[in-house]
Amino acid sequence: MAAVLRQSETFMNRTTNGGRTVPRTTLVSACLAVFCLVAAAQFWMAASIGTDVPFLDQWVAEGRNLYPAYEDGAFPYRQVFAAHNEHRIVFTQLLNLGLFAANGAWDPLVQQFANVVLRAGCAALLAGVLVLAGGLSVLASVLLATIAYLPVVAWHNVIWGFQTHVPFSLGFAIAAMALLGRAGGSHLRCAAGVLCAGASMFSMGAGWLVPVALLAWCCIRCVELRKCTGPRFWRDAVVALALLVLALSVRHVESRHAGLAAHGLWEWATAFARVMAWPHCDVPLAGLAINLPFAGLVVRRLVRRGVTPAGEEAILLLGLWAAAVAAATTWSRGGSPEMVDGVPSRYVDFVVLMPVVNLWSLGRLSDEVPSRWKGYVRGAWWALSAFLLIGLLGLTMEAVRGLVLPRLADRAAPERLAYAYERTRNQELFRNQPRLYCPDVDFGTLDAVLDDARLSGKLPPSLQPERPLGPLSRVARWARQFKGWLVGALLVAAVAALALPRFRRSESSQAGG
Repeated sequence: MAAVLRQSETFMNRTTNGGRTVPRTTLVSACLAVFCLVAAAQFWMAASIGTDVPFLDQWVAEGRNLYPAYEDGAFPYRQVFAAHNEHRIVFTQLLNLGLFAANGAWDPLVQQFANVVLRAGCAALLAGVLVLAGGLSVLASVLLATIAYLPVVAWHNVIWGFQTHVPFSLGFAIAAMALLGRAGGSHLRCAAGVLCAGASMFSMGAGWLVPVALLAWCCIRCVELRKCTGPRFWRDAVVALALLVLALSVRHVESRHAGLAAHGLWEWATAFARVMAWPHCDVPLAGLAINLPFAGLVVRRLVRRGVTPAGEEAILLLGLWAAAVAAATTWSRGGSPEMVDGVPSRYVDFVVLMPVVNLWSLGRLSDEVPSRWKGYVRGAWWALSAFLLIGLLGLTMEAVRGLVLPRLADRAAPERLAYAYERTRNQELFRNQPRLYCPDVDFGTLDAVLDDARLSGKLPPSLQPERPLGPLSRVARWARQFKGWLVGALLVAAVAALALPRFRRSESSQAGG
């Protein structure tokens, strides 16, 4: 039993003093390993079941607005910066426009492969924050960030090329929390954090809640220190208020979606409970147990004065932001049927931060309890990990049965249907077909894009098979053809990255001997 506890302690608490002792090589290796692992899984999924048929909002945002305006000969500033539903998706529009211009044609499959890099980068960034924060070993941080951003449960953000606004907003927000939450941060670091927070606001509506997390953080610090003074406190408070003003100024309310909002406090509270209980959304009370460690971390700070270990601030900010995103999402969408059924896959990349923060919080709290209690806290960490993993496996199996296996059986079905509709304009083609096989519910928009002379010869390859492929489309299809080799190369790179710190330590010890 003692050996098991010692091994558990090594797994959970390898880094010390907020992670300041972590060598740079170890940090880079951990981030690189997570990037390669997540990229390998996501690339395999996009290459195996992804198609180049645009889906839903892509037909309006890209096919009807963005690309025709670009083809008119001027940079489409209005389309890039205009609100899309409740969001500002500037970076997504810029990325899509850049891919369209470089490829010479519209290809959602290229967008999906570009999203592999963006989403894997977010996972690597989260791993870096976890490693620097301490509380967990480097290996635990790598596994936690990798499992959190495996692609199957969040399939919406993987096989829909338009969803790049999710990793843009997530990545900029994580970077902002890491920079602004750094103890003793310089003015340059603060300025970089402000820029990242602003960029997150122009990536997706979730970024508008970054200043909410910052203001909550300032309030916690006031209570913790029993005072609201000091140059750094006022600097951080001014930064949070300035970002809040910016968020309110760019915020957009879509009146036609008012019917999707929660109808009263009770409906919002139940939807919020389901989200906070993820991945056990069908048992809302599970959210109380899942989020107890993070609540304990906050309470500990409120009742005890003292200096917070370096690295904890960034995790605290991530938890506050994730909770704020969950609250805002369930308020604006709590009355929709999809929120009644659970958490839609497109929200998973934000919601998954709460389990990550809670596992980290339990690991950090285990450092501070008396020795006689450490074994119980570590047991609770493993129990919570197993509980979350069971829920995650259940959701994964649902996605595999409902999406992955049917698409693997006939990946080209959406492309055949879309091409047949382009030739016949027969809406009956989609009758009794899976919902994901229908490009858009508004066939008028579909027809307008297909008939737009400005997009002649620039539609996705499956809609114009007689046209030669653009350069990026050729690369995407070459990568899909050799996906096994590319996935294998990424996995080898991940293993090499994990082995590098151990090799360096062994080399150093031999040199010292």
